[in-house]
Amino acid sequence: FTVVEKFIFVFIIKELGGSQSLCGYSVAVNVIFEVPIFHFGDALLRTLGHEAMVLLSLLAYALRVFGYSCLQPHTVWALLALEPLHGITYALSWTAAVDKVKAEVPAAWQTSGMLLLNSAMWCAGRTAGSLLGGSFLQHGRAFGHSGGRALYLVAACASAGLIA
Repeated sequence: FTVVEKFIFVFIIKELGGSQSLCGYSVAVNVIFEVPIFHFGDALLRTLGHEAMVLLSLLAYALRVFGYSCLQPHTVWALLALEPLHGITYALSWTAAVDKVKAEVPAAWQTSGMLLLNSAMWCAGRTAGSLLGGSFLQHGRAFGHSGGRALYLVAACASAGLIA
């Protein structure tokens, strides 16, 4: 999540010449698609289960970041078409993770379980993603590209690798 959250606007504005308005619209689009998934989270959990929700989340993420890597200055507004995948990515994975902790951790330890989940996601994950992603964004090359395009291609491959 951090690779997108921390660096997508840098990529859109600095590398593709997109506007701050476009970035704002993209946030609105991804939140609009999160809300129904969170609302129907219980039904999705009963139907799909934790593992399928996480796999679908990884697939949506891989497609989303691959889509970012394909954006060009003349297609930058296609970002809005990719943002519904954020709702799928974030809402499915977070719903599955929270429910998995609830299901697996004894009642007396629920608060500690949620603390560990949140610490892994929002502290360790964000720190690692910011450091690695920022360093790669600045110095990395992959598949003949550098900058944001290379960063998102690597993120797509990493996500696809986790699915396989």
